[in-house]
Amino acid sequence: MSKKSIDERLKAHPVLEGRIEAILDIVEDSAREVERADEAERRMIEEVRQLGNEARQGWAESKVGEQEGRVLRQGAGVKRNGKKNSTGTQRSAR
Repeated sequence: MSKKSIDERLKAHPVLEGRIEAILDIVEDSAREVERADEAERRMIEEVRQLGNEARQGWAESKVGEQEGRVLRQGAGVKRNGKKNSTGTQRSAR
């Protein structure tokens, strides 16, 4: 099994792809907005911080999905978010 290219991998994570593109825009200064190194650094730090948050969120969502799938496969009798059918315990006759 060969490893996918970074482009293929980023296509599966469009939010991360957008953040990487924003970082590259700062590096290339394509909009000619950044005049000073400290401003470029500040912008890149903020983009990397957001990238980390979004990557962690994507990781967490992936893990939750894996665990849900595992639970559902293991327990055929497991019900998801259903109403209880029990009316409680019956009273004993006196």
